[in-house]
Amino acid sequence: MKIQDWAKDQINNLIANYERKNCTEGGLFTKAQAMLELERRAGGSFDGKEVTRTTLEKRETATDGCVRYGDIWCHYFPEKQWVGNRSGNIVGQALHATAYYCATNNLPIVTALVSQAAGHITEQAKQNMFDCASDWGVAQGIDVDEFYDINIAELQELGADNLP
Repeated sequence: MKIQDWAKDQINNLIANYERKNCTEGGLFTKAQAMLELERRAGGSFDGKEVTRTTLEKRETATDGCVRYGDIWCHYFPEKQWVGNRSGNIVGQALHATAYYCATNNLPIVTALVSQAAGHITEQAKQNMFDCASDWGVAQGIDVDEFYDINIAELQELGADNLP
């Protein structure tokens, strides 16, 4: 049986068991595999590669190099108005799809380029990215700041046309 066939409750139970035992492997799937499967599912129907490409393209036209949730929303839903939390949740799904795609293709996490309306990445957002990348087994660096700096440096080299 593949992890994609497991129910969400089964995956959450596997993760909880790993956390209770303070380990990351030993079951049918590793904790990282389980966490990545939840991330894949959180992406909904969005194609991670396509959202990654879109984000990288939007970065090229962003005045401060920071792509905003609204930029992604307008790309996918150009005729629809932003409607608070509902729109934010939909963009969140797109970003989950991107994060999964990046993690499973050995790419820097492109969501590091995306901010909410304020136009800057909060310390909490950086921490969340680091925690997720650590759970998935793809974090580089020893702490949040080093991870983020490495990620941003690698993103400078990543173009929309050279995705795997």
